[in-house]
Amino acid sequence: MKNLTIPFFYGLLTLLIILPFVGNAQKDLKPKVSIEEIDELYQKWDNLEKPGIALGIVSNGEIVHTKGYGLANLTYNIPVTPNTKFYLGKIANQFIVLGILLLEAEGKLTLDDDIRKHLPEFAHLQTPIAIADLIHHTSGLRDLAITKALGGELESKEMTVQAATQLIARQRQLNNQPSKAFEPNHSGFLLLEKIIAKVSEVAYTDFIQQNILAPLQMTQTVFDDASGKIIKNKAIGYYPNADSYREGSMKPLAMNSTNVYSTVKDICKWEQNFLSATPKVGTVAMFKKMDTPVIVDGVPMPIQNYAMSFGQLQYWDYNGTRKMFNVSMAGGFACKSIRYPEYNLSLIVMGNDGVYNGSTATATSELYVKNYFSRAPGPRKLVEVEGISLPTESLEKFTGDYWEDSGFSKRSIYLQNDTLWYARSNGYNSPIIPISKNRFQMITYVNLFVEFVQRGDQKMMLVEVEGDQTYEYVGYDSEADWTKDLSAYTGQFYCKELNTSYQFMLNNQQLVAKHPNKGTIEFNPILEHSFVGNQPHFNKVTFQVGKEGAIDGMYIFTDSGDQIWFEKVPTASSRRIN
Repeated sequence: MKNLTIPFFYGLLTLLIILPFVGNAQKDLKPKVSIEEIDELYQKWDNLEKPGIALGIVSNGEIVHTKGYGLANLTYNIPVTPNTKFYLGKIANQFIVLGILLLEAEGKLTLDDDIRKHLPEFAHLQTPIAIADLIHHTSGLRDLAITKALGGELESKEMTVQAATQLIARQRQLNNQPSKAFEPNHSGFLLLEKIIAKVSEVAYTDFIQQNILAPLQMTQTVFDDASGKIIKNKAIGYYPNADSYREGSMKPLAMNSTNVYSTVKDICKWEQNFLSATPKVGTVAMFKKMDTPVIVDGVPMPIQNYAMSFGQLQYWDYNGTRKMFNVSMAGGFACKSIRYPEYNLSLIVMGNDGVYNGSTATATSELYVKNYFSRAPGPRKLVEVEGISLPTESLEKFTGDYWEDSGFSKRSIYLQNDTLWYARSNGYNSPIIPISKNRFQMITYVNLFVEFVQRGDQKMMLVEVEGDQTYEYVGYDSEADWTKDLSAYTGQFYCKELNTSYQFMLNNQQLVAKHPNKGTIEFNPILEHSFVGNQPHFNKVTFQVGKEGAIDGMYIFTDSGDQIWFEKVPTASSRRIN
């Protein structure tokens, strides 16, 4: 009975969330929007001395507006137009999903197929991974970008598809049992490309060109499938650099899937087909499936902000409307696609100034969907808190550092002017007001409570966010006795899977690690035998102590769910933990 109840609950929850949106779609309430209203939102890009942005809008099956602002190329003063090509990044993953569904419709594969059936590189895996798991981000495979970084590959090193696949296939132990846990992993889409090529018996790029791009007359969408390939009308990606700009580079990108460049006009054609009652490519049923949530542990992911759809867009409750979106930022390019399926509206913005432009895209969409809002937009108000007075000595006992293990997040509580402050690692600090002797409320835009409790000898901080879960933080002392002598954690640590080593040593009593291609990584102690590093993916390093008190090795934990084992290379002078 339990297995029936859970899917039924989530199915009912999803239905209850969707029904209000469907009801709003019974009548077209979209107003006529003038060019002047749109141009006003894009003033900051309407400058022929700076990088720019392109915009495309589809409403009720028609391309109602396309326009470019600013420059595609600063060196040659080439302006952005609706025909300027920008790097799509993971926005192009929806082409891959449709390609898989087209092959499924032809009976050439099923979503339940074990990937080992099509990819011999993964024959060593003891656990089957379904094609659907790659789409649902539930494969348990490690993200290629993390494997590449921790393996010590130079950031600037370009990789072939075959080399990237082999790097993914080195993984011997999955992060999770397939289908059981959602871990965003876009390198799985590289494997989907290889499956499409294997099953269709043509190159992946040829399959997408012949079966999607050509029928939709998306003639300006191209694949950067050869290093140094000339792409006409391509924008240059830039990043702000003091009062000027510097060119971005595509080389550091991990090859998660084939690089795709396109124009706002072409993506508008894709959206026209997606929202059509009689699509030229695919079927209405396929596109409805692509708009449904991904499946995790047998049930659809509840539709909430940032939840993922099968078609690789994310959900957002925008003032009571269901907005679906995808964002890509890489190499100086910044793109955002937005779709409102219930209101037959889509937008795409493509920029090349290296700065997030999605808020402007959302503001543009508001011009069209504001009549569907079930609650009025406007500035959020800070929560008003009526607190009580506590003596300074009562407040002081709550100060200190706290660690939350599932999200690898550190928080600090400090006292300033008789007020407790809640400090995050990003430097954003908030006062917390006592509402009981050990419970506090934060002055913020949502109801957020902080409660301090004692569990045996362990000081704990419980952070409760309204509408979300409660996060448990463990108090720790970064200057505890075990941190006074860290020499036992030094030495060489080798990972067979990644075929790389890190040399740990002390530098002025601080634990550091060195790698030829990564420089020096600094580690700060948190919980006993555990440290946090100052470079990406070193979210937590935990050393394993053997029976004799010596260090056997260490695990590197990343925020993508990875747990990677490094064995300590034995030496005659290895220290023991006292």
